[in-house]
Amino acid sequence: MRIILFIFVIILNGISLFYLPKVMGKRVYLTVYGVTLGAVLALDVCAYVANIILEKRAANRVETITAPPLRVSANDTLYASVRKYIAQNDSTLTAVANELPDALLEQAIISLGKGKHSIPEIALRTDELMLHKVPFPPPSLEMQQQKTGLPKGFKILLTLLISLVAIVLMGLVVQLAHWGVDFILDYLKYNAAKVGREPQLLKWFLAIRDNIKAFYTYGFFFGSIVMFWGVVFKAFE
Repeated sequence: MRIILFIFVIILNGISLFYLPKVMGKRVYLTVYGVTLGAVLALDVCAYVANIILEKRAANRVETITAPPLRVSANDTLYASVRKYIAQNDSTLTAVANELPDALLEQAIISLGKGKHSIPEIALRTDELMLHKVPFPPPSLEMQQQKTGLPKGFKILLTLLISLVAIVLMGLVVQLAHWGVDFILDYLKYNAAKVGREPQLLKWFLAIRDNIKAFYTYGFFFGSIVMFWGVVFKAFE
């Protein structure tokens, strides 16, 4: 999709620079480009506002997902053995050993990590959890923010609008430069005719007038390839 969009934009830019000026008069050309630029800028503003709205909505939406499998299967026999071990040994939890909830013992096993663990290890870790010597492991369920990435179609639209604005502005700049070359050379030729002679340098510039315009236009066209490559491919990172 990125390559297709890139080629499409380059073709539009080529038409803008090489074809339209040949089939339109100056006034028509400026009118068409002015209307196009205004419309594209208006759409660009709308797309920018929509972008902000979509990002805010995405940021406010959250979903509950299950964390990686950390839960351990309930084992009444194991839990009873841990309570009995705590009750029979010198521990800060001896007095409440029989009242320790299954969830606490489960958290102790989770915090020890994968693998088999002995009853004394589980009992010691339970004691450490209650004394906050080690942090509790993360819960099984957690709130995770949704990705705020914008829809692909919206990115394509926004990229196309930005590209169209650049095409219109580039076309106007190139044509204004061409008309400027014509104006300067014609003015110099008119003044030279008034004094009865044309400097050799002026004759040379008049002879290569079209080459100057072509060089300027091709320079902008090939420069646009680099520019639009950045615009199109940067939008899809």
